[in-house]
Amino acid sequence: MERSKNKERFSVGDTSIKAEFKFKMFGFSYHLPHLLATNQWGISPTGYVQWRLVWAFYHVFCFLYLVLDKAVINPPMPLVWFFYLSIWGYLLLTLNTIVQAAVATYTVFSEHPDDGGTPCYLKFAWLLYTVSTELSLEVTILYLSCGCNGKISLPSALVHVATSVYVLIDMAITATPIRLLHFIYPVGLKCLYIMASAMFLAAEGTNERDEKFAYSPFDWVYDRGCLKLALAWTLGGSPVLHFLVWTLSLFRKWVHDRISNLGTVNASVERSIKSKNVHG
Repeated sequence: MERSKNKERFSVGDTSIKAEFKFKMFGFSYHLPHLLATNQWGISPTGYVQWRLVWAFYHVFCFLYLVLDKAVINPPMPLVWFFYLSIWGYLLLTLNTIVQAAVATYTVFSEHPDDGGTPCYLKFAWLLYTVSTELSLEVTILYLSCGCNGKISLPSALVHVATSVYVLIDMAITATPIRLLHFIYPVGLKCLYIMASAMFLAAEGTNERDEKFAYSPFDWVYDRGCLKLALAWTLGGSPVLHFLVWTLSLFRKWVHDRISNLGTVNASVERSIKSKNVHG
């Protein structure tokens, strides 16, 4: 009995901490796939769909505004714009909100029992959620620590700051878990970005200040130490950030479980009191 209690004590998010290190946790199969399309707090399905749709339309509108700002309001749109990590992050986050809205809407109008396995569309939505959430936070951290000069324009605030505000709120509401071993996917995306930056340098592209790099840490032609810095962040800093995101996910589930347990206890006490009053 004591062993069972200890096992429950160290279980968060329907998965024990020890199980997080099993090889299968690199994948996206989940024994409770319905949680990948709903919220943690019992919000009605229609209410959750509305939440998802609002944020999807918001991010699509903001992304179109960013494109319009560079293409029409402040032309011309430089090629380097497509090599900014912040733009990659915002594009992925926008795509994530669209997919999450579609998944939530589809789930409301269809029935998918958990014993049927995890559908491919839920696996893709989970992957996109994990990568876009971490990348949004990473862009904000890098921007506030390295790139912010004290003056933040509206487009800059949208892609560097507002994204993290959204993902933190979304993490507090969604029931989608974060798996510890899924850190390889954000790291893989960062490796892909490094290769894209190398292609940008090889093509002799320039940024908006006519410098031959998108970001100074990727100026590998004149400073080879920058490559070491980029790799150190990708292979070291990114997994640490993923660990923090995973911890936040566990904390959300822990709070939910404690509130649910408290509600169960209170309901039990109320029934006991009513029973005593009836028989008294």
